[in-house]
Amino acid sequence: MPEHTANAWASWAFLPGWEARAGVQYIGKTYADVANTFTRPAYTVVNAGLDYRPTDNTKLSLRAFNLFDEVYAVASGTTSWKLGRPRSAELAFSMTF
Repeated sequence: MPEHTANAWASWAFLPGWEARAGVQYIGKTYADVANTFTRPAYTVVNAGLDYRPTDNTKLSLRAFNLFDEVYAVASGTTSWKLGRPRSAELAFSMTF
């Protein structure tokens, strides 16, 4: 478990049907073995999103992850690390019935 974690998000509905979001996620130093002798360093990532609702039951979302392309480990052992998501984006369309 990380020593400290923090998340901060803000959203802004700047026009009818439009919403922008931005967030910062901090994960503190984490021990990577049961003896607490090996640590994985802390990291901070910034994410953002933009939603457009053309109708009440449809939404088009553009999401961007790790905007500053931070290299970080989300899991590790004493001999290997699993790196977190690099800078990336996704576009999604959702509909409710």
